[in-house]
Amino acid sequence: MRLEYSHNDNNAGNPDGSGLLTRDFSILSTWNHTFSPSVLNQVLVQLVPRNVANNIPNSPFQGTNFSLGNLNVGNLGGTSSFGSPSLVPYLAHQRRYQFEDNLTWNHGKHTFKLGASMRLADYHVENDLWFNNQFDFRDGAIPLISLAPPAVQAQLIQFNFQQQHMPGVPTDLYGKGCSAATLAMPATLAACIGPAITNLSAPQSFAFGIPVDVLAGNFPTSGGPSNPAWSGWGKYFGSYVQDSWKLNSRLTMNAGVRFDVDSEPPPLSNSFYASPRLGFAWDPFGDQKTVIRVGGGIYVAPIDVLIPSYAALLDGSGRYINEVLAILNATDSRVSHLWNIGIANGELPFGRLTPADFAAANDLAHGLPGINTTTAGALVAYSADPNYKNPYTVQGSLSIDRQLGKSYSLEVGYNMYHGVHLQMPLDTAFSQISAGNPLCSVAPNPGNCTDLTGGPMYTLNSTQLQHTTYESIGSSIYHGLTTSLTKRYTHGLQFQVNYTWSKTIDNVIDFASFQNSFRPSRLDLFRAVSVFDIPHTLVANAVYTTPFKPGTGNFFNTILADISLSPIVTWRSGLPFSVRTPSLANLVTVNPVTHVAQLQTGLDQNYAMPFGASRDGNRGPAYATTDLTLKKAFFINRDRGVHVDLIATGTNVFNRVNFTRVSDVFDNGLPLATTGQPFDRINGPFTGLHGVKPTSPNQITQPLSFSAAAAARQLQFGLKLSF
Repeated sequence: MRLEYSHNDNNAGNPDGSGLLTRDFSILSTWNHTFSPSVLNQVLVQLVPRNVANNIPNSPFQGTNFSLGNLNVGNLGGTSSFGSPSLVPYLAHQRRYQFEDNLTWNHGKHTFKLGASMRLADYHVENDLWFNNQFDFRDGAIPLISLAPPAVQAQLIQFNFQQQHMPGVPTDLYGKGCSAATLAMPATLAACIGPAITNLSAPQSFAFGIPVDVLAGNFPTSGGPSNPAWSGWGKYFGSYVQDSWKLNSRLTMNAGVRFDVDSEPPPLSNSFYASPRLGFAWDPFGDQKTVIRVGGGIYVAPIDVLIPSYAALLDGSGRYINEVLAILNATDSRVSHLWNIGIANGELPFGRLTPADFAAANDLAHGLPGINTTTAGALVAYSADPNYKNPYTVQGSLSIDRQLGKSYSLEVGYNMYHGVHLQMPLDTAFSQISAGNPLCSVAPNPGNCTDLTGGPMYTLNSTQLQHTTYESIGSSIYHGLTTSLTKRYTHGLQFQVNYTWSKTIDNVIDFASFQNSFRPSRLDLFRAVSVFDIPHTLVANAVYTTPFKPGTGNFFNTILADISLSPIVTWRSGLPFSVRTPSLANLVTVNPVTHVAQLQTGLDQNYAMPFGASRDGNRGPAYATTDLTLKKAFFINRDRGVHVDLIATGTNVFNRVNFTRVSDVFDNGLPLATTGQPFDRINGPFTGLHGVKPTSPNQITQPLSFSAAAAARQLQFGLKLSF
């Protein structure tokens, strides 16, 4: 019988100005009982009275959160964030209880294992989402001409028209001529108000006080205060049976199946699933120098607690967080009005807004009252698909391991992982507009009812501006061929060389649970190589110990003895990147007062891409580095093993510049860093693109310029006493 107690703490910083504290207390008790020489039973009881994962700001309140587009620093999704974080504090606490019983029975050529388990989890989540309000300033979303008085805008349009009909400029940057017919149609007029370079950058929009949206979650509703705390119980029951059958002296089979029943916290429900596994190990020649292994199975995972917690906290029912969302468009300027109210009152950017500020942010010119902060779910909500399924993987592997001589072995293997029912946030507040719909009149291509690049158009299907539904419709597939050459330690040297040739494809949103697809009706177009797809990876490592012996009276032997050298060499393919165009508009909204249709951005712009471009269709630069550790031992008492080690460690010792990011915003009005020409969002090119090294800091934001790099050479020195 054994009783064990453990306590683990860990602190880590995040690039968004927050820090993650994880703390885990656990008490483990096991009881092993031998019923007979062939039957062994183990009972396991584990109690986790407190498991903590707290993501909290690193510093005191520094002001309302706002993003300034793609400055190639800061957060995921291509935005750069200032002020205090808007998505934290995030406090996730659990109490877990686990009870298991496992029985092992050796019978002839069989080793049977069977058991059952019960796991109970008491979840407590508190997430102050947007309690610190968040404004977003985006690149390329605001035309410069919109800053002029309405009486002057017509003159500017005519000026741009004339500029785009100068000799050698028969069309604008979008490929359309500014003819009289083009100027007369609202759908094509936008193409004649100036090239993309006349759209404001995010910092310029900030200077003029024109954010594109605002998010708030801290205001009370008519039913009570905004509540960021949620709790729920997860109850998980499982059983399994397995047989390891030695069919003969050279062949062993392992077969088993697991049955589970999961009872997830509301709003999710119960699920039952079976997970079979089968594997073989075969020594084909009987000399114990070659082993062929084949295996496969289904492995099911519990549903991430983020799904039920967010689906409840943001359900718009008034029980939890009251999320408020307002989006800027040509017939609704309330977001800009709100920002300027905060500036005038001295509340922004370093203070906090009040409900009165939101109520005062009206747009009387278009008949719109202040922003509604009291009706729960009026503008935005989240939910989970009632049929949400547990994610699982179908795995298969084949490997051949062969001993070569006395010291070497070579292994060649194949691995396949197929992910099913992966998390997919889907914005269900939008419906695709069919050709012929009156709303198509404001589409860039009204005849086909498509956006500027030929993609489908959308409109709201309710009064909500956003409704994210967590679906389990994502999938992935991985194929990998691996080779490994190993030399065991002899004559002072051991090494291993590993090479992987692989491909990963998926259709899921990368990184964040709050981001959605830009074209929710065409998820088939989102299937592509994964953002972490690395086709080629080569890693080699070695440990070499000098052969010299001390105590021989030779000075050089003494100096060079007890030295070890450990290099690690890594080379891999670059990571994929997409052609992103955040200013691309594919949403048509209707002013509720004037009933005027308006083209605007609105769906998740982080994944806005030309319709002809594939996600992750290009690849960044390769990565290569060499790390090295040199250790010299000075023995104080060799017989007792007492020594002091002088250690020098270097990472990227050759100081190679490894660029890690390519500027992937192609519609910020800047020319391509590779050619100096403007980017054609209609005709591309969309593939075969590569990054280039910038020649000045001003070039970093140009499309296809390298914008980030891995760490330079780092050296560390240390002393270690061993006794």
